[in-house]
Amino acid sequence: MRKLRDGLVEVGLPANDLLKHGNSRVVYGVPLASNFREVLLGLDKNPKYYLSLKKALKQTELLAEFWRKRWLAGRIAREGIIEEVAKHALSYPITHGARVILPAEVETSSLDGRSLGVAVERIALCGPGLRIEIGYDCPALCDGFHEAEGAHRWSTGQGSVPEALLVSFGGVLIEVHLAETEMRYGLVAPAAASTARSSKCSSAKQRAGTQKGHR
Repeated sequence: MRKLRDGLVEVGLPANDLLKHGNSRVVYGVPLASNFREVLLGLDKNPKYYLSLKKALKQTELLAEFWRKRWLAGRIAREGIIEEVAKHALSYPITHGARVILPAEVETSSLDGRSLGVAVERIALCGPGLRIEIGYDCPALCDGFHEAEGAHRWSTGQGSVPEALLVSFGGVLIEVHLAETEMRYGLVAPAAASTARSSKCSSAKQRAGTQKGHR
């Protein structure tokens, strides 16, 4: 993806616009059965697993060990990773970080200096035989949230679910329903991109002129 982005920028195309897919992260699927498509479509009832189920625990341990070496080992050593993972905890208080935007940086006419995470419409807490819905205007949404506005409430990027609402659950599934807003994450300004391209062209012309002079 980085190489693709660099290539688009090099030829003067708006890389951010062309590569914008709307997903902050990509989910990769790994087939565990040779007929997984047929099983998902309901054509086959029994999956034909690549790994034997007779030694399921051992196979699982091998997969986990491969993941640790191939994916985890290199990433966990990066500075700040452990601290970032700790922010996304399932213990009280439950918090979850979000990518933050500054309205003043996205809209030139805005004087709003707040850090905005996500626009929450409502939060649902789900457990066995129990479901609690929290509206955006609930006063309990104060830790990591801005004041309610319109039909939503913005988080600061570190919203926290009120602990008092979680004590009724042994295990809880948290659904966060987001409101549609006109706020978008900022892209590289066209003027800045144009200036950068002009600078590159000028440098290229200067190098070409210097080479001709030497000839």
